[in-house]
Amino acid sequence: MAKVASERIDEMQDPEKAIDRGYEYYRRLGYSEVWINERMKGKDARKALTDEWQRTGVSGQQHNGPAECLTLSVKDSYAKVRTPLP
Repeated sequence: MAKVASERIDEMQDPEKAIDRGYEYYRRLGYSEVWINERMKGKDARKALTDEWQRTGVSGQQHNGPAECLTLSVKDSYAKVRTPLP
């Protein structure tokens, strides 16, 4: 448990380590590099979108429709690039 705590503290000081850990986790699960990269790009895009909504004052119910549409679109994209697990 101390090792995990130490790793998380290291990640707080260098967030790139947390991103690398995420990549390694998906690799261990058997996902392809293409799927992992698309997943990470999707997360970045979603964060940029929600940050923009927050910056412009869109909140709550106002973004539920667009968010649902975006979620369905992203899920469809993932399904196209995902390779089956062994």
